[in-house]
Amino acid sequence: MDALKALCEDGLSQSLSTKDVVSLYLQADLYNALNLKAKCLNFIAFKYDQVRKTKDWKQMCKSGGDKMVDICNAIGSSKELSTK
Repeated sequence: MDALKALCEDGLSQSLSTKDVVSLYLQADLYNALNLKAKCLNFIAFKYDQVRKTKDWKQMCKSGGDKMVDICNAIGSSKELSTK
């Protein structure tokens, strides 16, 4: 079962887009798909200006919670990397 989960995570992470990354991030968190979650966080951090304009992003911002903390930390890390 773990191999199937890893295969699905890999396939989904290869097709991330600004339109679906927030939804996939939430699903990855829900199902403890750690590799997919990390790839979603990285994608959100580096494409933040585009992702923040999506309906899913706005909805998640309204609900807040620990997910936003994770995303803010990822964005902060990506900004540090881009200035080095």
